[in-house]
Parts: sequence; C-alpha cells; structure tokens
Amino acid sequence: PFAVRVERVVQVVEVAHRFGLEAVRRGVDDLADRCEQAMRSRLRQLPEGHYEFDDFLDNDGIDDTPLRIKLAVVIRDGKILFDFTGSSHRCRGPMNNPLSNTKSACFVALKHAFPDIPINEGTLRPVEFIVPDESFLCARFPSPTSGSSAEVCQRIIDVCFGAFAQAFPDQSYAQAFSTSS
Repeated sequence: PFAVRVERVVQVVEVAHRFGLEAVRRGVDDLADRCEQAMRSRLRQLPEGHYEFDDFLDNDGIDDTPLRIKLAVVIRDGKILFDFTGSSHRCRGPMNNPLSNTKSACFVALKHAFPDIPINEGTLRPVEFIVPDESFLCARFPSPTSGSSAEVCQRIIDVCFGAFAQAFPDQSYAQAFSTSS
C-alpha cells in the first residue's frame, strides 16, 4: 500500500541520483517505445478487420429505456480503433459515463487481451477512439454521472471482449457478469 509506493518513489529518486535524470528520462522513453512496438507487433499478428458487438444496460435509473453500448473494433496496420458510434445518447439518469472512464475500460480489456505487454504511454499509442459527443459514453456537464459509472465500465469491458472474441477467439476472455456490485 502506501509504504510500498513511497519505497518505489525513493528507489526512482536513488536511480536518478546515481545515473542522472537525463538517463532516467531516456530509459522511460525507450521503455515506452518498446511497449509501442510490442503492441503494434501483436496487433499486426491479428486478422485485420471490422468486428462489432453491442449490449445494453437495463436503464438509466430514471427512464425505463435500455442504454445501448454499440462497439466496432477495427484492427488495421498495427492499430486498433474503438468506435462507439450508434451507442445511446446521454440520459437523464446517472448512467452517463465520462470519456476518460470509457477509454479506461477499453484499456482494461486490452490489458486482459495482452497481459504480457506492460501498460504505459507507448502501449496506448496505437489505440484510437471514436466516441460521439452526444453519447452517454462521453458525459459532459450538466449530464448526471455517479458511482454507477463502474457498472457502465464493466459493460464496456464485456462489449470489448465480445468484439475481441470475433477477432481473435483463441485468446479472448468470456464476458463476466457485467456488474461491479
């Protein structure tokens, strides 16, 4: 926990002191570049294509209308695109999800798909997103959000898994129970 994190910071400071800050910066940049190359290499090993999957949340907590999460995953030329075009619009209830949470859920799904590739800025360079501004997956003020975004994120992860199962079924995970509670 906290003591472990403090110890890690102390170790980084010691390394920077011993080798110099510029050497540490170069090492961080090199690691990011290597992780980018690893992710692009892995994506190039997958069949290029357009894979779609969608699922629904029961409602937004106010209106009894299902909320659609529609995802198209496009794998091409060492890149992956997560396109949420066609997902439901913002809602009155607190199921609107901030864009950062939507992207983070996709990154969690990628980490499950490629557990051996460390996650850092370089790993995420080949990842692109289309999340329409009016979507409940791109919440903006004054749209209500809440802790229920965990529910939305769990469903986004499962929708990613559904698309991945079409693209690379031998190394994909099954959907979980799509809830955090």
